[in-house]
Amino acid sequence: MMHRRVLLALTLLLPGCLGEEIPAPPAGALDQAAPSGPHTAIAARSFPLPAARLFTAITAVAATEPRTEPLTAYADRLEASFVARSRVFGFPDVILLRVTPQGEAASTLTLHSSSLYGYSDFGVNGRRLEHWLARLRTVLPP
Repeated sequence: MMHRRVLLALTLLLPGCLGEEIPAPPAGALDQAAPSGPHTAIAARSFPLPAARLFTAITAVAATEPRTEPLTAYADRLEASFVARSRVFGFPDVILLRVTPQGEAASTLTLHSSSLYGYSDFGVNGRRLEHWLARLRTVLPP
């Protein structure tokens, strides 16, 4: 219901924007847009997998998380973003992910999770990233 209200408000305020294709931001723009502070968690891990395969696996993990919705996905740049909402009040946290190739058979996954409201996240963002990494390890070959 809340999403419909937001969409209606956007339609009234920005009538020309909806329905038009929005160009992708330039490469590296996710770095500049990522908030930082005590409500932020960052994790980076290397994997012995091709970058495209790792990107597919981590986006599949993210897609099955409760109260998590995709925001953007740039498969050609191996970047994506998601919104995860808190269970009780629905506060949004933004999760940015990037896979960086390290040759043909290895890659690095960088995850960045940040609360949009409040000063402290009580460790929620860090636990979320560790949970995503643990789930990722279960779907990847040993």
